[in-house]
Amino acid sequence: MDTTYARRIHQAAALGMVIDLVLPFFWSIILPAAIWGFGPSSRFNSHHGWQAVKFQLLLTLYAIILLALCLIGMAVTSGGGATLSVTTHSPIGAIGGLVAAGGFALILLCGVLAIFLLGLIMPLVAAGRAGNGDYYVYPLSFSAPRNGSVA
Repeated sequence: MDTTYARRIHQAAALGMVIDLVLPFFWSIILPAAIWGFGPSSRFNSHHGWQAVKFQLLLTLYAIILLALCLIGMAVTSGGGATLSVTTHSPIGAIGGLVAAGGFALILLCGVLAIFLLGLIMPLVAAGRAGNGDYYVYPLSFSAPRNGSVA
């Protein structure tokens, strides 16, 4: 069992990830990385620090991928609709393109909301688990192979 001090540090790191919702500047990555790098040297510290940093980086990556896919989808559908309406002189093509672009915007909004909720709820769960001394693995994250084995 690890010390109470180490558990409290990781509770603070997990709860500190919520700071990013109020004071954005990648604090959700900086704080866990600092505690992981400069905190007490233990297996518990290594596990929780890496998990917190990896989760926040993956959330950022998922948000960037979602944004890129939705922007590409909106550009393709609205551009196609505008081209169709110019060539056929029909407003239906333009309306169809705008509806499709609105659908991609709705998907983007739902995806951002899901990422926001994951970024809010999962650090709270991790803080509770760290406080109990449990080793917690965040959802939607992958395990990198270690020593040639798949974890």
